[in-house]
Amino acid sequence: MRSTAIRVAGAAALAGVCALGAPALAQAKVAVTGYAVSFALAPGAAGVGSFTEPAIVPAPNGSDAEWLVVSGRNQQVISITPTGQQRSIASGMATGVNGPLLYASVDADGYDWILDNDQGPGNVLYAVGAPNSQSPGLNPVARLGNYGQDLTLGPDGALYAADNTGLIRCQISAAPAASCATNPLPPPFYTGAGAFALGAGGGQVWFTDGLGELGSYGPAGFGGPFPAAGVSDASTDPGTIVTAGNGMLYAAAASSPGSGVNDEIVELDPQAPDGVRVAAAGLGNVVAMTVGPDGNVWFLDAADGGLVGELNVATGDIFRFALPAGLALPTSGWRIAAGPSVPGSTGDGEVFFTATTSSSGEPQAAIGEVTGIPFPLSAGALAFNGAVTVSRRHLAVLTFACSGQSTAACEGRLTLSVRTRLIPQGKRRRRLDHRFAGPRRGRIRRLLLGRWRYDLRGGHLLRATVHLPRLAYQLLETLSSHRLDATVTSTTRLGTVSGHTVVLDVAPAPPVRRGGHR
Repeated sequence: MRSTAIRVAGAAALAGVCALGAPALAQAKVAVTGYAVSFALAPGAAGVGSFTEPAIVPAPNGSDAEWLVVSGRNQQVISITPTGQQRSIASGMATGVNGPLLYASVDADGYDWILDNDQGPGNVLYAVGAPNSQSPGLNPVARLGNYGQDLTLGPDGALYAADNTGLIRCQISAAPAASCATNPLPPPFYTGAGAFALGAGGGQVWFTDGLGELGSYGPAGFGGPFPAAGVSDASTDPGTIVTAGNGMLYAAAASSPGSGVNDEIVELDPQAPDGVRVAAAGLGNVVAMTVGPDGNVWFLDAADGGLVGELNVATGDIFRFALPAGLALPTSGWRIAAGPSVPGSTGDGEVFFTATTSSSGEPQAAIGEVTGIPFPLSAGALAFNGAVTVSRRHLAVLTFACSGQSTAACEGRLTLSVRTRLIPQGKRRRRLDHRFAGPRRGRIRRLLLGRWRYDLRGGHLLRATVHLPRLAYQLLETLSSHRLDATVTSTTRLGTVSGHTVVLDVAPAPPVRRGGHR
């Protein structure tokens, strides 16, 4: 069922964009829009309405959809495409009428794994399969501790849940099945509340404790708190630790310890975690973070009515994107998540976030979307036709194609030439000879036929016309086969080139029309 789009997209949405330290034109394609969740899919509870849970992930089957949990009179896992088409995936979780229930979800082994902390007593871990999977729909996997906060996929392929008992590690066996064990936080961490925010990077799982101290867990056990000297008041909000495309770890944090307002984003190298530094300051209240298709950090800022922000990890610039009219952040249960890994036709991607259509933030379920985020370019493969016919006007047309998705690119320079011998034929006369055996007469040289620069995206073509020099065409005509092997030399900036030779042949001469007399 197609939902109704909440305005605004395009230029109207861009009116809410401002940049700190960089021109707004750098984000000219980015727009914020949103969709009301279909009432038929998630009817609201009487007197409460429906709300989007903080459980948003790309569809685990590799499609161009995003999956999310919506609560109302019942709880549904629904999918939504970047154009707003919605459908039900699974149902059967407990009814939730008291606001977002601190859900969290990740993709692993072809399933969407959902942590539900309101199945009392304790949490329930579900695996949700696509309709065409081996176990479609809702699959209960395990009952966990008492109060779940966050969920992440560790570098070892296991699921990690943050709970008031510590870190719960769930090793996926034969999906959708897993075996789970609890790892209590040891001193010097605060042991009275367990773990809160979770993320993964640098071969470790990262977490915050009840005091906002940052720690790690890996094959060697627990590490931290970080930094060892000084104070790191990192956020305890779920979904506020991410690893960006540059390999660095980022976490929301407070400049005033104990304030509970995340007005900073801190950065650390997972290989040298004591070097925590402030990557962005002067923010409002960062309540959720993710990594976009461009490798940068995207976040929700709940201050001043709510907005979407981006931290460019290469430059340190901050971009802010206003929410369109009719769309707001909820009062709790925030989450922003990367969109499908399938680029659009323009090579762009998106991120999705929890939202509401109520200006006061009350439960009226919606899903926000940020579009126009570029995927990084990958290396394509340039191929060309290996045989070309030269016309009687000395013209040949070469076709170059860049293979790959719309995010693939082929950039560089090409040169087409032929190796030949230049033989003097008296004053101001010379001829070419393609035979290199026999007496050494004249000098061997490489005759340039054409040179091009190319910049293609995946799936696109380039046609280049070559006008053969007169001497090269004469050589082609004198050869008994009327075929000449030309060499392609490439200098690539991005991508590869397949093939090194183009066979040139002469177009057949038109038939001679013999006239007659009657």
